[in-house]
Amino acid sequence: MQNGGSATINAPGETVSFGKESTVTDCTNCKASILMSGTEGKISSMTINADKLDFASIAENKSSAGGNHFTGWQKGYSALEINANEITIGSAEKGGDRGFQFKNGYNTLVVHADKVVAYVLDGVINAQGKGQSSATFGTADRRINHFEAHTTFGKDDYGVALLQTNEGNTVSLYAVNAILDGPTSDVGGVIGSGGWGVANVDVSETLTIDGNLCGTYGLLNKDSDKNTIFEMNVKAGKLAMTGDVNAAAFEILMLSGRLRRLISEGANGPSRKATGTRSSI
Repeated sequence: MQNGGSATINAPGETVSFGKESTVTDCTNCKASILMSGTEGKISSMTINADKLDFASIAENKSSAGGNHFTGWQKGYSALEINANEITIGSAEKGGDRGFQFKNGYNTLVVHADKVVAYVLDGVINAQGKGQSSATFGTADRRINHFEAHTTFGKDDYGVALLQTNEGNTVSLYAVNAILDGPTSDVGGVIGSGGWGVANVDVSETLTIDGNLCGTYGLLNKDSDKNTIFEMNVKAGKLAMTGDVNAAAFEILMLSGRLRRLISEGANGPSRKATGTRSSI
């Protein structure tokens, strides 16, 4: 979908399956299930309505071969909306591809579903680009009932977080219950950034995390980076977490940068603001 085109897939009560048929021209050997690109004044848009939506993986688990396979690739000035009862990305048996990828600016991704289960090489969403973009899974008044995401490349992998924002973009998840199973490395992790932006996770009942919450691992040493902040907001009725909170910039790779992170566990539960280089939870 390019240069102001629009498309709607209406399949109520049906299952819609995607392979990796689209070639990403500015990414070596990259394939995507959904490829979108617009220009200023010509937004490319797509809406998908289905009972079940399945994005099959090409690569096997625990392999880096799926690093150039994407569920979606939005190259700028694009709007993708997905409405389904159930969405699957990869599977427990074969989930070595990546999720959604943003490039450039002015991309939006809106996902509404009762259930989302993802098995990906590293990221469900990697919101890169020039800012002005947002990815939203559910909303505060229309939450995903069950959101579950697993990284398959390796628990100790250095790489992209399951939910990752960069360059001033915003990634948000609103769910009733959520399971985030990601890397235990110092960078990347379950929620993280390669630069700066905002990551919001709001779970009304139980949020289960197996993996780390991580700060910035990008090299932010330009003058334009001086006032940038990576802000992570995690709110849950109940938080069950195994992992570390690695706050601030990763000191080996970073020369400058700041991180503000807040974790709260219900109105009457404990809250914790993590600062510094590393703290455990």
